[in-house]
Amino acid sequence: MEQEKQEALKECEVVVNTDPKNGPLDGASAKVNVARFIFNDDGQTFKHKVLEGNIKASYEIGTVSISVPEEKIMLAVRLDEIMQVMFAAAGAYRKLEEEKNQKKETNND
Repeated sequence: MEQEKQEALKECEVVVNTDPKNGPLDGASAKVNVARFIFNDDGQTFKHKVLEGNIKASYEIGTVSISVPEEKIMLAVRLDEIMQVMFAAAGAYRKLEEEKNQKKETNND
């Protein structure tokens, strides 16, 4: 069990495609842990399970995909849409950190 936790905590290894037969040459991929959530009818409670999945991205194609072979599912989203959400989250986080640091400085005075 401890070994499984250690492996789950490892940083994923990203591989960039070098063979045009396997897809676009800007394609990057990695094996990742994917959390699957299934909501009950009330929409509030859920069951979850962590599964092994794959994430792939390509600027040329313009998409990011996440697949979970065990579940026989793949989702793909436009790269620009994901980047907009990530940029907004990063900006919100940065703002929260700045506010937290300003509070600390004010309390230390």
